[in-house]
Amino acid sequence: MSDKAVGYFVETMKTLNAESLAETVHRQIPQSVFLEVIQKGNWSRWLLLPDKRMILFDIHGDEVLNWRVSDFETRIRYEDKNWHMAKAVITAAGEVETR
Repeated sequence: MSDKAVGYFVETMKTLNAESLAETVHRQIPQSVFLEVIQKGNWSRWLLLPDKRMILFDIHGDEVLNWRVSDFETRIRYEDKNWHMAKAVITAAGEVETR
């Protein structure tokens, strides 16, 4: 993950009052994978952590894999009603750990 993308992730977590999550994840970024999933013309951005949990932090559109945006606590990004910030943690089993 580039330094710019890391900063973007940390900024998102701070905006959503998830600084503790950002701090925990920040230490794991060198061992993590950044993913961008494109689905039906929209996209979502994720971090795959070494323990196989995934952090959903950026969404464009109203669907994310098996979920709707309304399944998560989000905030609109850049005054674009289709672009959302998120702080969702998904377990390796595909269950929402935190919204």
